[in-house]
Amino acid sequence: MYVTTRSNRNEQWGLVENLGPTINSYRGDGVPYISSNDLELYFNSWRDGGYGGGDLYVSKRATANDPWGEPENLGPLVNSEYHDVNPCISSDGCILFFSGSQSGDTHRPGGYGGADIWMTRRASHSAPWEAAVNLGPPVNGPAHEIAPRISPDGSKVYFTTLSAGAWENWQVQIIPICDFNGNGQVNGKDVLCMASCWSTDDPLCDIGPFAWGDGTVDLQDLIVLSEYLGKEFIDPTLIAHWALDEAEGDAANDSVSGEDSFVLGEPVWQPDGGMVGGALELDGIDDCIITSTGPNPVEGSFSIVAWIKCSTRSQVIVSQPNGSDWLAVDVEGKLMTELNVTSGQSAAPLLSQALITDDQWHHIGLVWDGSRRMLGIDSVIVAEDTQDGEGVYSSGLYIGVGKDYAADTYFSGLIDDVRIYNRVVSP
Repeated sequence: MYVTTRSNRNEQWGLVENLGPTINSYRGDGVPYISSNDLELYFNSWRDGGYGGGDLYVSKRATANDPWGEPENLGPLVNSEYHDVNPCISSDGCILFFSGSQSGDTHRPGGYGGADIWMTRRASHSAPWEAAVNLGPPVNGPAHEIAPRISPDGSKVYFTTLSAGAWENWQVQIIPICDFNGNGQVNGKDVLCMASCWSTDDPLCDIGPFAWGDGTVDLQDLIVLSEYLGKEFIDPTLIAHWALDEAEGDAANDSVSGEDSFVLGEPVWQPDGGMVGGALELDGIDDCIITSTGPNPVEGSFSIVAWIKCSTRSQVIVSQPNGSDWLAVDVEGKLMTELNVTSGQSAAPLLSQALITDDQWHHIGLVWDGSRRMLGIDSVIVAEDTQDGEGVYSSGLYIGVGKDYAADTYFSGLIDDVRIYNRVVSP
């Protein structure tokens, strides 16, 4: 790596200088990216002492007039045994984007095909970098997605793809997630949620001035939220949505994937009987929905929310086939979950003390944040606990029947507007 400088923007560039042996090694070193405060230099290197292929490093200095210090590896939460290259840091210094390398034969697990774009964040300049996460679709796909570059205002990421031998440049907008409770709307309930988190570092409501926030829920976040109030909001973290607004038929459409789920038995469609449009009335005997879409607890956070209206105890609302009952009603009519994310053993059920069998509409939710199970009813957390390890997952879900398809687990009542997010929503 080399540098050339000039005294101001109107002057010619000076002579090129090698950054020297403190920064450069006898292996490949490149793709330098300097932070906006001029005090951190990020780059990728194949030097010894890394975690496998190319790793990401940072060199720091106290002032812009000081020499660069000894490079530090960003560590195993960011780097992997594969190629981690092409760093780019946001102007506030709290988000770092990077990618795999198109030249590698294998790529970092958890991706979507070839080289992918990843990101890591930190709460402040003095805080450590968190575990890297894949940006996922629609950014990443089966092609190579590499070389991310973030705009100074934090509103866009630019990147390059290599597909079928052709290079293309793309841009993607970074959108703040303003639907905090996962009801599909940005309204007064989200304002109340933000108010309850005021002056904290709650990451859910910390959405300004950048989409990833600045570490404090304050006026900056309220300004961003006000821009979305009452407007149509397309949430990119919504991975499945069954509105259940059909008037007839044996298919329930997932508006996110566009695919139809199988409706079994003879449930009664209620086009005008739901809390959000129509609803589906299940008889508790043989009615249910079988989906091909569902979240994987092993991959990270997710939330399932739905409206229900029932009066029957001991029944299942959402389950994982041959796995566990994720949302259910216990023998006393209270909301519970058996979501199992504990490796090698069965997780104890998480039981709430909240009755939901009063034949009234309730907005229920199951939230998994990577370590905690949380149950919510009508904007209140009614139960939570901590889980360790990773469970086994099989794709798809049952809606309206238990994990083993047992006769005594069928749901009797109305279900409406089932949503799944690949993030934490606020109960």
